[in-house]
Amino acid sequence: MEKIWLKSYPPGVPAEAELGRMSAAFGAWLQSKGLPKGARVALMMPNVLQYPVCLYGTLRAGYTVVNVNPLYTPRELEHQLKDSGAEVIVVLENFANVLQEVVARTPVKHVVVASLGDMLGFKGAIVNFVVRNVKKMVPAFELPSAVRFNAISLTVNCLLMLKVGGLNVLITNPRDIPGFVKELAKHPYNVITGVNTLFNALLNNPEFNRLDFSKVKVCVGGGMAVQKAVADKWKQVTGKVLLEGYGLTETSPSATMNPLTLTDYSGAIGLPLPSTLVSIRDDDKKEVAQGEPGEICISGPQVMKGYWQRPEETASVIGPDGFLYTGDVGIMDPTGFVRIVDRKKDMILVSGSNVYPNEIEQVIAMHPGVLEVAPIGVNDEHSGEVPKVFIVKKDPALTEEAVLGFCKDQLTGYKRPKYVEFRTELPKTNVGKILRRALRDEAPAKQA
Repeated sequence: MEKIWLKSYPPGVPAEAELGRMSAAFGAWLQSKGLPKGARVALMMPNVLQYPVCLYGTLRAGYTVVNVNPLYTPRELEHQLKDSGAEVIVVLENFANVLQEVVARTPVKHVVVASLGDMLGFKGAIVNFVVRNVKKMVPAFELPSAVRFNAISLTVNCLLMLKVGGLNVLITNPRDIPGFVKELAKHPYNVITGVNTLFNALLNNPEFNRLDFSKVKVCVGGGMAVQKAVADKWKQVTGKVLLEGYGLTETSPSATMNPLTLTDYSGAIGLPLPSTLVSIRDDDKKEVAQGEPGEICISGPQVMKGYWQRPEETASVIGPDGFLYTGDVGIMDPTGFVRIVDRKKDMILVSGSNVYPNEIEQVIAMHPGVLEVAPIGVNDEHSGEVPKVFIVKKDPALTEEAVLGFCKDQLTGYKRPKYVEFRTELPKTNVGKILRRALRDEAPAKQA
């Protein structure tokens, strides 16, 4: 049968849905391994074309996706594979050496190694040759710079755009701003999503200011707070409003969003999404008066059921009425718009990625020269926040360089402290618990 209609397809429209065919094949392969329903499949890849194939294939086959940061250290990778119980892992070969160190101590039974150029045709063969044979010229960890599988990128770009039939433009290395801008110039895009740091970096590129923004309809900032200075400059350059949304990984991730009809940056995180309830509550879990600050609590179909194998932690954040206690302090105005005014939780938000102080604390506490340690987040013009640690020495000879070097072996880049400050003692409660809040409330120490 001659498919005469193909001649009428616009340029760039494929005759076959490759993603559907490839993901079905991968899902069938997983099922051929006899995995039980719901089995965990780990994906340790940056933004490469193999990722959506494996993502959708895993879900189609009835299994659970475990996203793994490809820049994890062996310690971090071993913990996640053990904790999740992943039986299969797909890993980009650039990062397979890390997996090799720990795989024997994990539940993983099947390993699939993907190459960077596998789906890039002849160009891909060249890329693979470079990665495998010219490592002195091109460090493997720079091909490409791994994205941290941010929840809003996954749901909006990877899932929503497929749902609405959008064409996704894959930027494998968003840190290469000149290269990013060149790609934007090739595509008359309608929607762009990102974090504040990305928008700021684009605005500081002269070539970006010369692009044609006439086709742009929606610009969304998430993952971290959008700064007013960045939003104002974005509108000045593009003519479009930078809309801010809010959510957490625990809310899959969106909970509030500013309306697309907004004409200027509002400073608010928006209105609750449809089918979503937002309640502002005090420390006694009672709703505060309208306009008063309190903890932002969320209920809706997107709220998680709980933390994996962490019933006590789940109970600490999800109340009997099903509301998730976010740890963020906000206010709701008479029109329903919500603004964040503070954060109750200790979590540090680095360029949209969650960094948990407990993990940093546990790692640094393993250093024999450390007596006590307390991590906090401090403001940073590039990343929103960065980790800073306060340390009481056990070994008087302990240096900042030694601490940072120790962290480099144990923590992936964005989790590593940027600042180290030594103290003779740390503030504590009457029962000896270190008061991180007191450290955050102090006048900022000199950071240089």
